[in-house]
This record gives sequence, structure tokens and C-alpha cells, in this order.
Amino acid sequence: MSFESEMSSRIEKIIEAAITADLAGYGFYGDAESGYTGRASATETDPIPLRDVTVAPPGAPDEGRATDEFGQEYRQGDPYFAIPFDPDEIYSAWREAIHEAFDPWLQVPDPAAFRSKINAARQAAQTLGTSTSTDGDGADIELIAGNVRLSGDLTYLNAEISQFNGQTVDAFHRAYVARLPVVISGQWSAAVVLGVGLTAEQEIWRRAREDLLEIADRAREAMEAAAEGGGGGFGMLLKVLGAVASAATIFVTGGTGGAVIGGISTSLGILGSFIPADEGGSQELEFGADEPDEVLDKIRDGLNKLNEAIFDEEHAMRLAIMDARFELYQPEFDLTSTADLLGETDAADLGTAGVVDVQLETLRSIGNQVMPAIAGELTAAAALLDSAAGDGPWTRPSSIGLGKIGFHWEWEQMYVMLTLLLPDTAWEIQEAGEHLAIAAGDLGGTDVDVASGLQRHASEVANGSPIARESALHGTPLR
Repeated sequence: MSFESEMSSRIEKIIEAAITADLAGYGFYGDAESGYTGRASATETDPIPLRDVTVAPPGAPDEGRATDEFGQEYRQGDPYFAIPFDPDEIYSAWREAIHEAFDPWLQVPDPAAFRSKINAARQAAQTLGTSTSTDGDGADIELIAGNVRLSGDLTYLNAEISQFNGQTVDAFHRAYVARLPVVISGQWSAAVVLGVGLTAEQEIWRRAREDLLEIADRAREAMEAAAEGGGGGFGMLLKVLGAVASAATIFVTGGTGGAVIGGISTSLGILGSFIPADEGGSQELEFGADEPDEVLDKIRDGLNKLNEAIFDEEHAMRLAIMDARFELYQPEFDLTSTADLLGETDAADLGTAGVVDVQLETLRSIGNQVMPAIAGELTAAAALLDSAAGDGPWTRPSSIGLGKIGFHWEWEQMYVMLTLLLPDTAWEIQEAGEHLAIAAGDLGGTDVDVASGLQRHASEVANGSPIARESALHGTPLR
């Protein structure tokens, strides 16, 4: 049964229990199946009524019709055959009141709708990951499997480039070999934060739905008790509190959670500190009361407190996303090193004196194969993140939580920034590889040919990546 069907069924039970409790206050007892029986009201012609009257229950073909054993119909205010209330008025009032309280909550987001988006973010993070773990008891526990291809290429790049010297190679090392692991790790951390944001929203609504079902159950029980005199109790603790703090563990473990020991934020990379911690708060709701109207007030209060808790959880994640997004302008996330290498046009600066042809072939392989392969992994990660976008699953009535789409606007701003940085970085890696390959030259090429090639390529890339140029035109500059 769907959540909407479950809630709708529970809402009808609350309405029935409320009607039962309300009529009990007039001395009419029964239930929503067989109806309610009580004594008729006194009138001028019948000052001491002795006749019992039965009111047809809600949903019956003759709903609200009050008759005695002879079929005589009774109405409120009738001078001869009266009852002390208007059944239709009571039935409709409780239906309106309970539906008004609960109906907006029938349209809350479906946690299952986030699953494919979270998986896309997790795959993107895995594509960018070279090594991730958390500590505990001296053991390294893998949370998101690293990309073996990417890790291997970065290791190979660092090992092989160290045998060369000269200004061009030194510039290549400073701009790329030394910085690539840092920048890719930063972008991996940003992808993880996006995934944690999606997981937080999913977990908020998974828990909120559990809270709503329990609120409905406790409300029904309190109404049933009110029919018999009422009393306290029928309490519960809101589960939605702490949803955001649990999201990091759920995301990095895929929901298994068992292997994670502690210090989870430290294993989320450079942005891990922005993820909200569990502050250990709790919120208790209680629905028991003597009168059905008092129970209704507590239902409204309980739903308001649930709404406030959802707002607080979403707001905490919104602030984390906003703070993390602004970090993306820092050097740890953006290569931006074109001037160091791509502007180099002097072949003599390669410094390959005494280097044999086999080693030059290695250098060309780095430029023509390894660097494009690294760039390809970043491009693949950006493509995977495309499937995580879209506010469809986030939508709900604007009165709930942070509003119609929660903190999706802030999430999307970070998503846009990262999905621009990834292809921009990939472009620069690709072009740096080509520049290095040109600098290495063909085995039969002359220094003049190489210098000409470097000058031509430097001119082609002088204005930066197409991604950076286009984003600047659209008002979202990368830097």
C-alpha cells in the first residue's frame, strides 16, 4: 500500500474516532459502523423524553439521519422530535478539520524517488575517488571504492615525470603532477557533498513519513480515549530529527552503515567539516486529552512541530551546501594553471639533453594517452552527475519545510559549479597533455618544428576552455 493510501486510511479512522468522541459528549454512544444511540431531547410536548434515538454512522446511505425504533425522524431544534445536535454539522466539521490538518502531508516527497539520483552521485564520486577511508580501532575501512584506473594513472604520471627536468617539465610538474591529486580529491569531496545533500533530503522524508503515520495512529488512539473520558499519554518522539546528521554515513556506505565507526566527516575529504553533526536533540509529542477538540489542538501542534523539525533539518543542510559551494572557488578545486605550461613555447626548455628516445616516447605517452585518460574520468563523472539533477522528487506544498523545493536551489548551485569545473579541468588536462607531447616532439622532428607547434597550440588555448568562456557569458563565471 502506498504512503498516500496508508495515510488516507488512517485519516478516515481519526475522523470516525473524533465523531464518536464528540457524540459521546451528548450522551450518544456507539461506533462508526453501527451508529450512535442516545436519548432524545426534551421538548414542550415531551418534557421527559424516554425514547432512544439512533444516528446513522458516517458513510452510511442515510448518514446522519436520526430515528427511533418506529422510524420517527429526529432533528436538532424540532419542537416535537428533537436531538441535542446536528449530526450532519458534526460529521462535516470533523471531516473538514482533520483533512485540513493532514491533507497537505499527503503530498510530501517520496524517498524512493531520490534513489536513482543518489546512485548517480555515488557513481560520480566513485569515478573521482582515488582512496577514501575512515579510521577506527586502527583499521582502514573503505567507504567509497576508489577509481583504480584514475589512481593508477596519477601514480604512473608522478613516477615517470620525475626522470625529466627543464622549465617545461618543471612547469608541468608544478601545474599538474603535484596539483592533480589535490584538485581531483577536492572535486571528489564536492561530489560527495552533493550526494550527502540528496541522501539528507531522502532521509528527512523517509523519517517524516514514519512520523506522520505514527502521529495519525496516536491521534486516533487519543480520540478513542476521549470518547471514554480521555486522559494523558499517547506520546511519541519525532524521528526526523537527526536525519541530516545520518546522511553522510548512509551515502558513503550505501545504507549498510555497519562498518562505519566514527569520525565520518573527516573521511568526506576537504568539505567533510561542513556536514552537520548530530546534536542529539529530541522532540516529544503528546496527543492525549479529555475532549476531542483538545486532541485536535494537539494534532495541529504535533504537525506544526514536525514541520519545524523538517525546516530545521533542511536549513542545516542548506547552510552546509552554501558554505561548501563557496569553497569551490579555492585552488583545491580548480586547476587554473594554463599560464605555467600552456603558454610555454620554447622547445629548448624541455631539458631533455641526454634523454634517450625511449624516455621521450614515455613523455609523449603521458601527453597523448595518460592525460586524456585522466581527463576522461572527470568528464565521465560530470556526465553521471547529470542524472542527479532535477527538483522533481523535492516538491511538496510550499507550507512544509523550507518551501516547495526545500534546499534544492542551493544544491543546484553547487551542482552547476561542479559540473562546470569538471569538464573545465578535463579540458585543461587534455590540452596540457597535448602541449607536453608537442614539446617532446617526434623522433625525427626538429626544434624549429616543435617550437612552431608549441606556439600554434599556445595560441589556440590562450583564451581558456570553452566551458569557462560560455559560463562567463551566461553569468556564472568559474573564476
